[in-house]
Amino acid sequence: MKRLIYLAAFLFVAGCAPKPAPVTDAWEQERMERIKLDFCMSESQVKEYIRKYIPDVTNEQMRAWEESKALECMEIDGEKRYFRNAGPNLFRIDSAAYCIKIAKEGTQLSGSEKVNKEHLPEVMSAVRATGTDTVLPKRMRVTYTLTVEPNAVPSGKMVRCWLPFPRTDQRRQQHVKLLATSEDKYVQSPATCAHSTLYMEKQAVRNEPTVFSETVEYTSYAEWHALKPQDILPYDTTSVLYKKYTSERETHIRFSPRIRQLAARLTEGETNPLLKLAAYLLG
Repeated sequence: MKRLIYLAAFLFVAGCAPKPAPVTDAWEQERMERIKLDFCMSESQVKEYIRKYIPDVTNEQMRAWEESKALECMEIDGEKRYFRNAGPNLFRIDSAAYCIKIAKEGTQLSGSEKVNKEHLPEVMSAVRATGTDTVLPKRMRVTYTLTVEPNAVPSGKMVRCWLPFPRTDQRRQQHVKLLATSEDKYVQSPATCAHSTLYMEKQAVRNEPTVFSETVEYTSYAEWHALKPQDILPYDTTSVLYKKYTSERETHIRFSPRIRQLAARLTEGETNPLLKLAAYLLG
């Protein structure tokens, strides 16, 4: 799955793309600002990371990685900028660089991978033992804080904030309880909204940070569905329901020609939807 995530990001903005044309559309302007935040590294910063594993890295190697799209960069405002995680991603995308890193450090699991190595088998065993797909409830307490830096908003101006709030209509998280908020007045979105949030607002004060926070508790359940290829029955791919959950959605879900070609290549010859998904994830 991690490989798929890296690949998806890679297909979106990998390689040294040319500077985009100026835009006037508000959404496009916001998108470009977010790209600038992601592509925030200079070549010297990326090289500093690469030298941890390849001390004598050359400019020719950098250009070759950029050409192969293993080193993610983009020209922004006339300057070449690199993706914030371009250095680590190089050692995931490029096979030769990957081998160099493994030879130096060995194969190491991340914190979440270590937890999942133990937790996932426990979840699967519990599902098989109980016959239900939500198991192993745990009581969680979460404090979420958002801080606006001093003077980022002019003094006296209202700052409006939407903090994420656990949904109350999901089986895998139940018994949601709001314990505390930074503001006495707040508005909780109804369950019918696509995003579950708490809305709060306060005026900015000169030279002081503007801070919003919430503390919530909820019971979290692990969820696993023991799907089998033979369980997948024929379904109508022309139905409204099918099209709703498999179609492109502007502006966040787009099927580029490269993604379509990759999916077709990895699933070639397979007709079962579950096995198609497995082929895509493991391919």
